[in-house]
This record gives sequence, structure tokens and C-alpha cells, in this order.
Amino acid sequence: MAGRALQLTLSLAVHIRLPTRLRSAPNASTGLGLSCSPYTSILDLTALPGGDLVEQGIADLAHGVESMLALLVAIGAPRLRRLGLPIPESTFPQPEHRLYERLAVEDSDSAHSRYNALVRRLVSFENAAECAGGSTRSVSAR
Repeated sequence: MAGRALQLTLSLAVHIRLPTRLRSAPNASTGLGLSCSPYTSILDLTALPGGDLVEQGIADLAHGVESMLALLVAIGAPRLRRLGLPIPESTFPQPEHRLYERLAVEDSDSAHSRYNALVRRLVSFENAAECAGGSTRSVSAR
């Protein structure tokens, strides 16, 4: 296996309480609407705005990788935990400063606007997750 990169893909499913009108039968192509019980459904994180960033950031945090997305998730860790996402208790200190510094190293002229854009996508995800069903009940990897 020398010279081969091992790729690990983490896919999260969030169990949330959805209003009856939003529950549906499973959709094979998206995985949305998988009924777990009459009161909960599974929601693919990537179906929400910014979910792709959050999903990768959670995976990076779980592996101890200090990536831009891991720092972004660390910024939103308290709210993401309240939503039921599996965010490690110990994250990187001062994630706001570390993320900005990483962005500034790449391109100092656009660091501020890119930082704000990432934070807006995180907040958009958090708001959408709350609207999709309030606080989540449990999270499982599949």
C-alpha cells in the first residue's frame, strides 16, 4: 500500500423532529425523508446550505486535522453541539484567529471577505438545521 492514499469519507445523518407535513417516504437518490419512527426523520447534512463545509469540518476535527473547515466548525461548536452534532469537546484554541490567519496567509487582500463568507455559511447551516426541526435528537455515522 506504499504510495497509496487512504481516503476516509464520513457521512452523517441527523435525526430530527419534523412536522408531519414534511415527513416523507425515503428518496433513494438523496436519502432524505428516511423515517426512523413516526416522529423523527433522517436529514443528510449536505442537504442544508453549508452542510458540505460542516460535514468535512466535523470529519477533520474527529481526526485532529487543523483545516480551515475544522476551525470553522470549532467556531460554531457550542451551537452545533446543541443541534446534536458530534463535535469533540476539545477543539483548537482561538479558532476565529487561527482561521483568519490561515486565510491571510493564502491571500491577505481577501482574507476578511472570505472569513465573513465562511462564517455566513456556517450561520446559514445552523439556522437551516434549527428550522428543519429544532434541536436534533441523535446523530449517527453511516
